[in-house]
Amino acid sequence: MNLDSFSKAYYRPDEVADLFSISRRTVYRLINQRKLRAIKVGGSVRIPEEEVQRLKDRRKKSVNL
Repeated sequence: MNLDSFSKAYYRPDEVADLFSISRRTVYRLINQRKLRAIKVGGSVRIPEEEVQRLKDRRKKSVNL
């Protein structure tokens, strides 16, 4: 999956994991550590697009250091 060509309001944790080549467990760990904001819709966890973009920007910044 490519974040630049894939845009929607909310992402599932497995989609975020695929976008960043990390495990679903890591996504949940980031949520639990409050490093990634998420909401619950019914029993499902969803991550807002702004958070996905923020994570992308943060990763890009750390790579450029």
